[in-house]
Amino acid sequence: MKFASFTSGYQHRTLEEAFRDAAVFGYDGIEIWGCRPHAYAYDLNEVRISAIRRLSERYEVPIIGFTPKVNSYPFNLMIGERDIWEDSIAYVKRAVDASRDLGAGFTLIAMGHAGDLMTRKQIQERIRESLLVLGEYAEKRGRKLIIEPLSWREANTINTAAQLAEALDAVNCPAVCGMCDVVVPFVQQQQGIADETMDTYFDLLGDRLVHIHMTDSDGVSEDHVLPGEGVAPLEDMLRTLKARNYGGWVTVELVTKYIDRPSEAAKEAIEYLRTLEKRI
Repeated sequence: MKFASFTSGYQHRTLEEAFRDAAVFGYDGIEIWGCRPHAYAYDLNEVRISAIRRLSERYEVPIIGFTPKVNSYPFNLMIGERDIWEDSIAYVKRAVDASRDLGAGFTLIAMGHAGDLMTRKQIQERIRESLLVLGEYAEKRGRKLIIEPLSWREANTINTAAQLAEALDAVNCPAVCGMCDVVVPFVQQQQGIADETMDTYFDLLGDRLVHIHMTDSDGVSEDHVLPGEGVAPLEDMLRTLKARNYGGWVTVELVTKYIDRPSEAAKEAIEYLRTLEKRI
């Protein structure tokens, strides 16, 4: 199985430390979090792009994807007037270009909260328009645009595999694909919000499921906790990936809960998941 590190938890450290740890601890790749100080899309000029690519080459850790922040301030495709939407569209396009320049395989975004006053029909229309525009842009540049469902507390747009499949069907663009953050279906199932598992994502998305974010969960909140410290059935999830012949990347998404000790957390996470992998 191909495990990648995620640089979000290293935002108080250098990007080089994230690459070095990924190499030393045995990660197969790295997913770049597209925010300051490391890789904000509008900061990524030729000099900074070249510096990041040199880190990848020096530590022999490929950059698998680029994940900009686009579900809250200041960018959100789902809320605000037309000029605000256009600004967010322009930002994601720049992120797609950054992904290409970095040599990354994909750009990953989430559809943010649409506010409490939009109807479901209005939400669906805005999702479709956004993904039609961005999908066409990504396809022309040979990039994949991956859409991530968020939990019901984080957004009211795409929360489930069913809603993700609906959005992908509506745009029918080969460049627009889906992914599963395992915390989302697990927490929502635990809370009775949506009865979905990882198998549901495979059943509804098929080969359009191209990426996984994996970490543990307390079963109550959206917190991403160290593998082995929560209650999510991670071994069963890995068995599902194996049984489904999943050949994509699995990013260990620790985000910022361990921001004070990112190296220690990254090491513990991959060691635990590799141990589980040997059992399946």
